[in-house]
Formats: sequence, structure tokens, C-alpha cells
Amino acid sequence: YKIKQDMIDSFYTIEFATVRQIEENGIVVIDEIDKIVSDPSAVHNSVVSDKGVQNDLLPLLDGTVVPITHAPGRPKIDTRNILFVGCGAFETVKPTDLIPELQGRLPVQVKTEPLTKEDFVKILNKTEFNWIEKRRQMMLVDNVNLVVEEAAIWEIAQVAAEINQEEDIGARRLQTIIEAVLESVSFNAGSGQTMTDLLVTPEFVRENTKHLAKKVNYRKEILQQFT
Repeated sequence: YKIKQDMIDSFYTIEFATVRQIEENGIVVIDEIDKIVSDPSAVHNSVVSDKGVQNDLLPLLDGTVVPITHAPGRPKIDTRNILFVGCGAFETVKPTDLIPELQGRLPVQVKTEPLTKEDFVKILNKTEFNWIEKRRQMMLVDNVNLVVEEAAIWEIAQVAAEINQEEDIGARRLQTIIEAVLESVSFNAGSGQTMTDLLVTPEFVRENTKHLAKKVNYRKEILQQFT
């Protein structure tokens, strides 16, 4: 009984510390907040529902107590001191199209610049567990040792920057490119019993990604026909 009680006491101590940490240092990112904003010039039913969603966010930003229903003990979190950050592309609407009440609760607006080739290189080199490292670890299971030249990383970054000029999806472009570069290799991996080195060069990157730009341009042409 004492061991069980000690475990319960430890759980509630950890739970209290976690809730307090969230309340004092928590950051909540509301991604793609522009998706709940309707074009004010448009006339359709979604305008009403979008404003309803925005209104539902107001109590959270003002500060309210939110119960965590699926956690043991149903802890409650006070959102008064949590930092809320709204992110969005705002391609067809503007931040000023948010309802005035929500604009007032998100007073600081920052416009970001598109990621550059240098930014992509930093993401691939300095992120602790980046997409290249993930694929390297995955391919080790199939006895493939992935070796990516530094020049190849710069080539991946160059391709990402070029394609993002046509359709900017930010750093997610890197994942698309790396998957394209390693698609054929990943499909055939696992057939050997001994460890095999795979060297990725700039030429290998360019050869395996040249179809991506064509897909983006083709998709843009189709969308333009219907707009």
C-alpha cells in the first residue's frame, strides 16, 4: 500500500510541476490562423462559421481555465500567462480581416521573409535531428550508410529555394526534395546483407529533383485556368 501511495504522490507532484511549467512558460502556436478568416468581399455561409471560430478563441487568449479531459486526474490549466502566437500565409486575406476583438488580443504583427538558400543549409546542418539525419538512421536499418556531401546539401538548398519561388511552402520543401532524392534508393534498400555506402552528390540531387519544378509549374497552370 505504501509503494502504491508513494507512486500516486509522485504522479501528482509531477502533474503539478508540469501544469505550473505550462502556465508560466507555455507557448501555444495557432498555425494557419488565416484559414479561419474569410474574404470580406465574398458572400457565402462560411463567413459566419469562420467568425464563430474566431470568437471561440477569445476566452483562451483572455485567460480561462481549461480542463485536460484525457489526462489522469483531469488537471486544469490557466491560460492567462500563456503566450499565444498566430501564424499564417495570408495570401488571399489580410490580418486586418480578423474580427477586431481577435486583432486586439494579437497586437504584434511580424511579416517574415521567404527562406533563402543559406537558411535551408542551416536547417539541414544545424538542426539536431534534421530530415537528412532521420533518413540516415532509417536507412541504416536496411544496411545502407547514407553519406551526403556538403556540396549536395547546398544543392538541396538551392533546389528548395528555386521551387519555393514558384510555390512557397517554407522549410517543408526540404522534406519533399529529400524524399525525391532518395526515393529509388529507399525502394530498393534492404536487399543486401552487408552494409553499403550511398554517396549523395550535387549531380545526384539535381538529377532526381528535376521533375519537381515541372510538377509545381503544371499545377500552377491548372489553377490559373480556373481562377
